[in-house]
Amino acid sequence: MSSIIKEGSDQIDLDSGYFTRETFLEGSDASSKYAETTTQLIRDLKQTRDGLDWYLTSITLPAGMLFPDGTVDSYKWIVAPIVSLSEDEKLPIPGSDDTYSSRVAIEDAKQFEKFQEGLVYLGML
Repeated sequence: MSSIIKEGSDQIDLDSGYFTRETFLEGSDASSKYAETTTQLIRDLKQTRDGLDWYLTSITLPAGMLFPDGTVDSYKWIVAPIVSLSEDEKLPIPGSDDTYSSRVAIEDAKQFEKFQEGLVYLGML
């Protein structure tokens, strides 16, 4: 893989959108537990390289959420913006005195062929 950024125990490949952690040893409990929390598409597209399991990433940033969507044979990168809620739209956060002040606007999502295109759209590159 090229264009890999390493920060702490995490690594992300900016070309492909795959990421890993030093705890994601092939077949490890950490890797299995992560897989349980993600989508079927991300599980199906898992790769193993140099003894580490790599997964397509999903990122939530202040400007929006970037994630893969589609099928194993054909997926795209989706960027859905984060939008503020009006006072009338705000809902209580369960178990808290606070309310949600924003949401992911899936209806305004954009599709990109490449992970980097989504990062550029979000202003990250």
